[in-house]
Amino acid sequence: MNKFHIYLVVFLIFLIGCILLYYYIFNIYEVTFSVVPENLFADNQSEITITTIPLNALGKKVPFRNAYTTYNIPEGKELVEVVSENKKAGILVLRAKGKPGKVVVFAKAEYAILPSSFEINIYPNLAGNVYDSGNKL
Repeated sequence: MNKFHIYLVVFLIFLIGCILLYYYIFNIYEVTFSVVPENLFADNQSEITITTIPLNALGKKVPFRNAYTTYNIPEGKELVEVVSENKKAGILVLRAKGKPGKVVVFAKAEYAILPSSFEINIYPNLAGNVYDSGNKL
């Protein structure tokens, strides 16, 4: 074999390696969601973050890529306020208002076939009722 054949074989091996790297590491196969924390408290300060996580063929987070996600709140919109919504990165941050209840959020990611729904419970804030009119209970 001369040098041309060696270079051709090395180039083909490199090309196949790049193609496999793209399809197994950088290609989005599935989308999952992270909801942290799972519940809120009606204290006007509790925040919840819903994040879209794109996964590759190995089940790991895809590096350097995001999944465009749109969010819809069909139920309990009056119980929360949207602090920030980044559709390109797939991040939604909600803050609870002063009333307890249940909020339903629908998330439709670019690489998901069907939308996902999340139920977020807002519990009454009982920790703020330690003092009554300045007197300990």
